[in-house]
Parts: sequence; C-alpha cells; structure tokens
Amino acid sequence: MRQEFPLFRGLRFEEVALPSGARHRLPLRYHDWSAMTATFPAPAAALAGLVRDPGLAPLELLPGRGLITFAAMDYREMDGLPPYAEFAVLVPVRERAAARGFSLLPSLFPEIGVWVDWLPVTTPAAEEFGRAVWGYPKEQAAITFEDRGDWRVCRVVQDGRLVVALRVRRLPLAPRAQDYHTYTQLDGRRVKALVQTRGDTGVSRFARDAAFRLGPHPRGRALAALRIKPAPVESVFAPHIHSLLFPGNREAAGFRGGEGAGA
Repeated sequence: MRQEFPLFRGLRFEEVALPSGARHRLPLRYHDWSAMTATFPAPAAALAGLVRDPGLAPLELLPGRGLITFAAMDYREMDGLPPYAEFAVLVPVRERAAARGFSLLPSLFPEIGVWVDWLPVTTPAAEEFGRAVWGYPKEQAAITFEDRGDWRVCRVVQDGRLVVALRVRRLPLAPRAQDYHTYTQLDGRRVKALVQTRGDTGVSRFARDAAFRLGPHPRGRALAALRIKPAPVESVFAPHIHSLLFPGNREAAGFRGGEGAGA
C-alpha cells in the first residue's frame, strides 16, 4: 500500500496538457526515488557561460570560484509517469540582486537555486513532460547505476560514448528536509520552480566521498573545458526520498542562445 506522506497533505492540484495529449496534475508527487549528488569547485567565469539568464550569476564559494553539481536520480514511483532515471548538470546560482557569497545553509538564503544546464533522461515521457512544462533541457540517454562496495556509481552514455561517470559513497543517513528552486527558460521567459524533498539522507562536506570521470562524448569534452576541480565541496547519498515538483513561475528575462554544456 502506498504511504501517504505529510508533505503530500492538503495539496491543491492543477492539470496541464502536453503536446502529445497526455495530461498531468501539478504539483507532481514523487513517492519513491533515490539520489546521489556531488558538488565541485570550478572557475566562476567558465560557469557563467552556462547560465544563459542575465539576471542570474554563479554562486561563488570564494571570489572567482563557483560550483557545479552532478546529480543522478532513479525515480521508481511517481504520479502519471513510468519509472525513469535522470542525470543533472547544475550550476548553483543567485539572483544578481541578492547578496554575493555561498552558504551551506540554503534555507537562510531562499534566493539561491540551481540553473539546469543539462538533464538527460531514459524515457520519452519524462523528456516531453520536463520540456513542455518547465523548459528543462531534457534529452534521452542511457543512464545506469551499479553498486560497488561502499560506492554507488552512475554512468551516462549518449550516442554510444561515455559522457560522465559519477560515484558517491554510501553515507550515514539522517532525516533531512530540503527546499530549493530550479531555474530554466521556456519561450524566452525564466521559469523558477520549487522542489521540496524529504527523507533519510547522508551528507558530507569537504571530504573525498565523491568522484567523477568525463568521457569522450562532446558533452564530456565540453565539461572538461570548465576545469572542474576533483575535490568535492559536498556529497549527498539518499536511497529513499519523496518530493514535490511545483509548476514554475514564468518571469521575463533576456536569454542568450544555446542549450547545455555541449550545445
């Protein structure tokens, strides 16, 4: 029997129709999924080239030093979609009107979110839904997970070539609630969407609990050009979490062309 989480109580839904004719209710309830993420330092000037919204700037850990996050998700049960896997290339950002600087306590800085640079998925339904409603830069790729001792490994392959491999250590778990915003663009307007996640999560900071390897695919080479440092700022392991993805607020913005690190 499906568990009814407190996060899902009292919701008011709206229905959206996709170009294919599929209909979905928002906010989207994700009942069971896993996540492994790692955030690494990279030159802020290089990351600024990925953030095509002129009203956003890469968050800086130190002056000139920004951050990039790799995230691998295995969505096992959600409303209206079959299971799928997803990988995300994210740039933590701030709105330019906000104070500069970085905080490991995002609840104190609600203006901080992530710019979604690339978001490959494993099913056509997930690709259409994300693109049509939020403008997420989704496209299909082969995304696989493997357990290797204390580590969980994700590989992303597209056109038969490795893009990126990410590994994260299985960390001690504790209850965690996290809310954040994603930023994308759709039809020339900024889309700012709230994500709320709950569940047992392991977190480590400034420890060697994650690593990545970039492959020969053009997207992998584009990521290599960012000169990402190998020492993680934060690593996250969450084997069972649940979440809500809300419809986005659309705001005017003048966007630069292109899509994704390899586009």
